[in-house]
Amino acid sequence: MPSAIEIYKYLPKTDCKLCKEITCMAFAIKVAKGELAIDDCLVLKSPDYSGQYQKLQKMLPTKREVTGLIIYGEKCNGCGNCVIACPVNVSSNLMIAGGKGPETGDVVLRIENGKVIIADLKKCRRFEEGGDEAAKSCRVCAEVCPTDAIDFK
Repeated sequence: MPSAIEIYKYLPKTDCKLCKEITCMAFAIKVAKGELAIDDCLVLKSPDYSGQYQKLQKMLPTKREVTGLIIYGEKCNGCGNCVIACPVNVSSNLMIAGGKGPETGDVVLRIENGKVIIADLKKCRRFEEGGDEAAKSCRVCAEVCPTDAIDFK
């Protein structure tokens, strides 16, 4: 895995905050740690930066992994099945089970810009402290994903 400095060299350096990070360097650090993927940088995906984007694609894995939850952004079609099937999401807002988007940030997964993102991994039954074995083996989001964009290691 390349260092944050190596990744930063190819970023737009606009500090636009569209990726929700304060600076492009902060974004590069999270990419180097595997917490974010280069596809999370919307500016980088514009035609003006296609050369840098291609170089980063060659340097970096295409998957994003966060504490055992893996989201393959290139496979996600944004269908939202994972969002409406997640037991934690549904328990936080019953409208989600009916296919409505989450009305609060109190969910594990959500769809943003046509792709699934992790809203709050701490809420996931697999990672909550003191959870029982059944909860720790929950795979509902991965099982309902038609494109296999979600997995657990």
